[in-house]
Amino acid sequence: MITPEQIIQTVEDHKEEAISCLQEIVQTPSPTGNELAVSRVFKKWMERCGLTVKEYSAEKGRPNLIAEWNGSQPGKRFIFNGHMDVFPPSAGNDGWYGPWSGKIVDGYIYGRGTVDMKGGDCAALMAVRSSEN
Repeated sequence: MITPEQIIQTVEDHKEEAISCLQEIVQTPSPTGNELAVSRVFKKWMERCGLTVKEYSAEKGRPNLIAEWNGSQPGKRFIFNGHMDVFPPSAGNDGWYGPWSGKIVDGYIYGRGTVDMKGGDCAALMAVRSSEN
């Protein structure tokens, strides 16, 4: 059984990679209806994690990415599910650092999607990535 200390160490060991992943994803604009570019970035990161990615589109330019990961032991399935789009920035209000900055200030990453949902998607992906080591 994995211990809390092992989890903390694993997160620390993969911290820089996780930050790079989230920054690149946040820096890729993806307002609703325009997710193609960010899907390419996600696909690249998913493949870096050793996943085989399948792509399905119900609408042109709005792909859904599907990948199956098998852990080291048999057991129940767990599904990571998220979205890649964000609300478009408000005209004339780019926030503190811009909607696609990915800038780190005082330990926080700024930009559209860092909390909903790009951050969650990257966290799930990095959980898969870090479990491989």
